[in-house]
Amino acid sequence: MIRELDCVYLLVDLPELGLRRGDLGAVVHIHAGEGSEVEFVAPAGGTPTVVTLRSDAISPVPSDSPSAVYSAVGVIRQEVGAKPHRGPAISD
Repeated sequence: MIRELDCVYLLVDLPELGLRRGDLGAVVHIHAGEGSEVEFVAPAGGTPTVVTLRSDAISPVPSDSPSAVYSAVGVIRQEVGAKPHRGPAISD
């Protein structure tokens, strides 16, 4: 069962919105009937896209999936304006 704030995979292409199957999104609202509002953010940042989708157009991302972790970290970094982490240089 998909709940609000769950990470989900897009199961269909939506070329008119620039979204492709496999894109990651976050459920921001569940409608009483069939459907959910899902927010997608481009990997390089940019304007979020919020789309109303039927439940058969999305699939939950397992909470232990690396995709869910990378997606959450990317969104958090974008929200706080953080630069990507660059670890210390390794010298010979």
